[in-house]
Amino acid sequence: MSQSAEWRLIDLDSGRCIAERVELAASWWNRLRGLIGRKEFCAAQALVLRPCSAIHTFGMRFPIDVLFLDHRGTVQRVVEQVRPQRIGPIHWKSQIVIELPAGTVRQFGLAPGCRLALCRADGERVPWQDNSVTEPF
Repeated sequence: MSQSAEWRLIDLDSGRCIAERVELAASWWNRLRGLIGRKEFCAAQALVLRPCSAIHTFGMRFPIDVLFLDHRGTVQRVVEQVRPQRIGPIHWKSQIVIELPAGTVRQFGLAPGCRLALCRADGERVPWQDNSVTEPF
């Protein structure tokens, strides 16, 4: 996985930047590993797992907020404060999962129906279903 200051997570409805440092986990191994073993997950960071419909928090040291998105980037389900050492949640209809530092959902008022986008530093949006966007960003 590669962290890149060149990618942002944007709330299209409000225009606000949710995360200034986005990582992508697109391979099976990187989706499985996710945030395992990290000491912290700072504000303005996000981990995008694609394709994905379920998570676990085994091996993690901190709680996270989780967004389940469809293939267009519309939030289908929001789960706040998922504690370490847990299985799930699962949202079978999701295509994309975004893990955020705990408290981010509340801070930005994210809810089902919100539309999110990946954007380059220059502001260009990248479609979620664009398979040319792979690891590393």
